[in-house]
Amino acid sequence: PEDSDAHPSGGDVRSWSTNRSDGGAGRRSGPRLVRAEMGSEFESPQLDNPGHLSNWLPFGAVTLTAGRQALRLVALELAASEVRELVFADHYCDSMIDPFKGQGLTAIPVRTAHDTLFEPHSLAEELEHRPNAAILFSETFGSTASSPLVGVLDAARATGHAVIVDRTHSLFAQSSYRGDYQIASLRKLLPLSDGAFVTGLTRRPTLASFDPASLFVSTRTQAAREKLDYLEGKSDDRSYLEMFRFAEVSLEQLPDSTPMSVSGLATLDQLDPHRITSARRANAEFLARRMEDLGVLVVNSLGWRTSPSYLVISTPDV
Repeated sequence: PEDSDAHPSGGDVRSWSTNRSDGGAGRRSGPRLVRAEMGSEFESPQLDNPGHLSNWLPFGAVTLTAGRQALRLVALELAASEVRELVFADHYCDSMIDPFKGQGLTAIPVRTAHDTLFEPHSLAEELEHRPNAAILFSETFGSTASSPLVGVLDAARATGHAVIVDRTHSLFAQSSYRGDYQIASLRKLLPLSDGAFVTGLTRRPTLASFDPASLFVSTRTQAAREKLDYLEGKSDDRSYLEMFRFAEVSLEQLPDSTPMSVSGLATLDQLDPHRITSARRANAEFLARRMEDLGVLVVNSLGWRTSPSYLVISTPDV
């Protein structure tokens, strides 16, 4: 993706979003798929009757404008509890780590295994020397913890390590590691201009009663419309890229605790998770089959089945 700031480790990989609403059936061949830009803001699933909000949001979740705000609230709470270190897998995005650094925590990377999650032995070894460290566990590219990794995380929690689970990529999974905190950015995988949640906070934050994120939301909404015109071949104008960048700058100027927009919550309430997950799974199966035909290794072969969001591939020439 053009705006990605991920830092891959242990080999070169690329990820392909399964964010298509046609199950891969409509564009199997032809130059359109090659020329078109692939990314978020790509699908417009049919809206259902309201009533799906509880399927997306865990019990007790606080909804916010963006995932980095959720991370910042957790970081504030950890710093107040005198946690001074954070361990995280060394395949990561800067925006995940910066909120903790901003609160004075030292960030310590740990080796990423081939499944794009912590290498269990490396994590256990690192924690032996860092009894005060919190753990940021991201279910990257939809992968969920293996039994050995669950064992390490359980043992860590039993000895006082706080575990923050980032479910941004695993929204469609039937189950996730519970941890002490759960956060997710909803706008990464769903057709939303804003939205995130956090659970596990000991004190519920005071959110603004007005909508300070209106500029961020309206800019991203307009940028998404213009990107859709580009993807559908109605326009060659790519100024939406600058609009998305401007929106991210405006996000940084917001307070720590701004609520998810009313329009975003209303849309989320009308998104049927079963319908969306089924479409993503069909897309993933189609793409995985084509990758196999080409002799390309799908790294997260388990991850896309449990949470069909991405296919991570590895090839000799990447």
